[in-house]
Amino acid sequence: MHLKTFLSYASERLKEVEPLTQFVRALGAECWFDKHSLTGGDDWDKERKTAQDECHLFLAAISKETQDRNGVIHRELNDAIEKSKDKRDGQLYIIPLKLDDEIEIPNSLRRYHWIDLRKEGWRTELAKTIRKSAQQNGADITPAMEVAAASRPSDMAEPHLIEEEDPSGSRRLEYFTFQYLGAYWSYVNAEIIRLG
Repeated sequence: MHLKTFLSYASERLKEVEPLTQFVRALGAECWFDKHSLTGGDDWDKERKTAQDECHLFLAAISKETQDRNGVIHRELNDAIEKSKDKRDGQLYIIPLKLDDEIEIPNSLRRYHWIDLRKEGWRTELAKTIRKSAQQNGADITPAMEVAAASRPSDMAEPHLIEEEDPSGSRRLEYFTFQYLGAYWSYVNAEIIRLG
């Protein structure tokens, strides 16, 4: 079973959140994203509500636009807050994602640790969150989740160093290979070595 996520965001931030949805999908999780999930003629509010009710993880992209106006995004947030009341203690559900410096996380979401999408390392932090949610929900934990969530290269890969000297000078090549088993990872490791 794939982990199901739902992305809530202000439409003005479409260009910023689209790479986020691509990253979530690359990890092997599903991501409900209105621009990709809805088709012509869909009852958008019904589809949104169904997707939100079925998701394991609610990703709330918080920006100045979400704080400056009323609208559907607040319906989504309020629905998520209501659903979170039925979750067991420690169960991940609402993940605030901060898009702007000058904003505060809304009071209703302050109890949740947020991820700053403007800081280096947000992908690792989000991958750890998605991996943990997959584990909590009995969803598939993909190799991509494992690799992206690794906090240190030694958690996922073995480093290699080749140093050579010849008349034209010395060369130093550093690379790593993945420690996962299987035909796919053997192929990836062979390509790394070949291109190195």
